[in-house]
Amino acid sequence: MISIPKDRKLIDLGFGIEKEGSIFLSELELYYAIEKGYVSGEKPKIDARKYLVFKDLREKSYIISFSEANDYFRVYRKGFRRGEDRTLWLLRVLNSDKIDLNELGNDLGEAGKMRKDLVYAIVEDNKVFYLSISRKTFP
Repeated sequence: MISIPKDRKLIDLGFGIEKEGSIFLSELELYYAIEKGYVSGEKPKIDARKYLVFKDLREKSYIISFSEANDYFRVYRKGFRRGEDRTLWLLRVLNSDKIDLNELGNDLGEAGKMRKDLVYAIVEDNKVFYLSISRKTFP
């Protein structure tokens, strides 16, 4: 997380976490804000796949927050900001085209604990595809 001076426009756009007169942005949020011209500064080093997913969701008007481990995106419904509603989806960007079954089980467990739907983002040829995964038990 990177601290910048408080900016009402960034807060209204759903960026960062407001705390003690500052806004704390993730590296992805800062990179996107610089790219869009909302703030000036040097772009941080980021994971290109995660950024493509983040940018795709932001441009589709979704607000994203980050899990503490930064492995997952927490995605809000369109039209809602942090504090107005809960996140509905737990999204993970896959780093390869193969899904490890142990990771899948762990991700489903994490989503279940948080009461979120699990979504995988797959980046191929700079295009983002989303795959929704759910657990089903039959009585």
